[in-house]
Amino acid sequence: MATILALVMALGLTATVWAEGDGTASGSMTGADFLAKAKDGVITLTDDVTLSTSCSISDGQTYTINLNRHTLSAGNTTIMLRHGKLIVNGTGTIKENSPYFGAIVVKGSENSADTDYSVVEINEGVTLEGWSAIFIDQLGGENKIHDSYGVSVTVNGAVLNGVKDIEGGVGNGLYVNGSITHTENAPEISLKNTTITATGEGMYLAGYATTTLTNCNITGMTGVEIRAGKLTVNGGSLKATAAYAVKPNGDGSTTEGAAIAIAQHTTKKNIEVTLNGGTYTGEKAISESNPQANTPAPQVAMSVTAGTFAGDVVTEDVTNFITGGTFSSDVSTYAADNTAVAEVKSNGQTTYAVGGTAIAAAANSGADVTVTKAGPVSGVNSGVSIKVKDDVKGVTINGNTVTAGTSYTVPARYYYHPTTDTKTDDTTKGSPKTFDAGVGIYAVTAVLSVTGMAWTAKKRH
Repeated sequence: MATILALVMALGLTATVWAEGDGTASGSMTGADFLAKAKDGVITLTDDVTLSTSCSISDGQTYTINLNRHTLSAGNTTIMLRHGKLIVNGTGTIKENSPYFGAIVVKGSENSADTDYSVVEINEGVTLEGWSAIFIDQLGGENKIHDSYGVSVTVNGAVLNGVKDIEGGVGNGLYVNGSITHTENAPEISLKNTTITATGEGMYLAGYATTTLTNCNITGMTGVEIRAGKLTVNGGSLKATAAYAVKPNGDGSTTEGAAIAIAQHTTKKNIEVTLNGGTYTGEKAISESNPQANTPAPQVAMSVTAGTFAGDVVTEDVTNFITGGTFSSDVSTYAADNTAVAEVKSNGQTTYAVGGTAIAAAANSGADVTVTKAGPVSGVNSGVSIKVKDDVKGVTINGNTVTAGTSYTVPARYYYHPTTDTKTDDTTKGSPKTFDAGVGIYAVTAVLSVTGMAWTAKKRH
């Protein structure tokens, strides 16, 4: 018995050693065999790796894949993350050889209390390619669970390519399944300095998630379509390549030809969109619509604080949301209350500046600027002129109220520079500082200005 027990213990120890790989991988293997190569959770490719089955991570552990200038591929769904943390370092590629779901598919927990349950971190130099480069999916299964709690996706400086699937369906850089509807502990998505190119939509945010884009470059038939959740864009470039069209769709995207498309899903979840700078190019720079004819009207909150918008702005349910930016069409009807709008003519082109900062920048650049909607403008340089349209009252420029139908030129400013000679001698007390005539001129100008005398079963949901 003692001998048998010793053998059993020895076999147990041997199994533990066998379960730990040498940390490298190359050639063809199953997804399970690939994970078994990990040493301390790290796998470094020494050559291309082709998987005969998907690599499924569900043990809650952290795995780091160093692509090391190689490619990891599988038929479809190259990596399925169900529970754990996946870190991918470049340079290299993860791709679907027969695109259908995603290079990386992420599913969260059915337990609403689980945080950081399925975490993805994609770093600089990595390229992900598939029908969806990253696909955040519902749980599904026999119980039809649509939750996906505790999901976090971070992409730093990577490339996401969404290609057509094997059935010809256009692909997306990042996709959030529309069946994900929980608003607490919803998926968190953060992309920085990331490039997305897609045959369909750059990003299709159908399910409820909180998404932040920072200095990303996104190109697709539509740049980003959001149908539920929160989206913040901080800089970057979003470009739509298709002609503009909107149609109802309860099982896929609705909008083509818009840099930013907002179209509430059949799930009727609220939407919040904040655009803090960036360039938006398409037949429609911004499109907000209600293709599903949802009632009551969709609850959509929008805020545009800055940016360059080359394309029309159209909305059905939102007004008074623009406080800054430069636009290719007149967006006065969308400007927030007490926010100035100006027509800007420069080099034979006409654009529209919204907000005092954008208007001042246009005027300071030498453009011909006419304010068409009242509001404050500040930061205009001395000697620069701005016109005010005939029927526009309540415009202030650098704090001075300007009469409708006039042109205001910011006066030159003269400053008093006191002498530094305050020496005294035995017979003369220190003389008062010399009066600078410029002070008088500046004071008079200020007075005149004040008085106004101066100017599921499948993927698509």
